[in-house]
Amino acid sequence: MDDLRRMLAELPSELAPGTTLQPEPDHVLVTFPSRRTQKILLAAGNQSYVFTSRIIGRRRVANMSWTELARLVWPRNRRTPLVAFMLDPQDRLIGRIDHPTATLDPPELQAILLHLARECDRLEYLLTGRDEQ
Repeated sequence: MDDLRRMLAELPSELAPGTTLQPEPDHVLVTFPSRRTQKILLAAGNQSYVFTSRIIGRRRVANMSWTELARLVWPRNRRTPLVAFMLDPQDRLIGRIDHPTATLDPPELQAILLHLARECDRLEYLLTGRDEQ
């Protein structure tokens, strides 16, 4: 995790024009020009870093049928090669990116954070119509 924190410190505060990054000890907060935000949790696995962001919580997931959820998630998983959409152990809908620790560098980290935040924020807005972070 120390290498990941070092790389985070090397990133510019703007991931893209108007899209800012605010690093915290266990997560980063990405803020878009619209003022919508997406929180990305950071974790280290065996030989990879794991980046996750909540899209909708357990209560909203429970209000959806499995068919409805599958119709939303499966096409996105096919069209979005970098982000995997899934339910986490707490039954929340999340976006997740796993990246090998050995090959991650600051430009890739910047792309991962921006891509994950955008995709999760987009799906969150489609499902809820608002920013729930």
